[in-house]
Amino acid sequence: MRAWLPHAGQPNWTLPWLNNFRQNVQDEGIFDAPDATLTLRALCTDPVTLVATVRNLGRALLPAGVVVGFYQRDAGMDTMLGTGTTTTSLFPGQAAEVSFDTPAGTAVTATFVARIEIDPMMPTFRECDDTNNESDEVTPVCLE
Repeated sequence: MRAWLPHAGQPNWTLPWLNNFRQNVQDEGIFDAPDATLTLRALCTDPVTLVATVRNLGRALLPAGVVVGFYQRDAGMDTMLGTGTTTTSLFPGQAAEVSFDTPAGTAVTATFVARIEIDPMMPTFRECDDTNNESDEVTPVCLE
């Protein structure tokens, strides 16, 4: 019994819905990326301690070294207090905390926000959604 094989097939690159001839991709994963998100807590300590939780909601590894900027917000203006950095890589779904003690004399009634800092000229990672890189405003827990 002989199997029928076509002598000439239609070239892949001539089909607009299948123009992936040189892609060499298996099934999934070609566009997977990390998605760093951020939440913030302000602890009622002296000085106030800020704890940012960096979570990877993407489908790829988030590398170590994500820089978190801690800010005091007053009348819509942000003043950077300092930064902290993640020390481990985060797989999808994992989270890590970055703590920062505010300078002495920072008012316990202050409002704080945290932001993932990415240098646009030398990004350390590319993510699928950069619109969620800032926390909500928080005040120390003792005031809530």
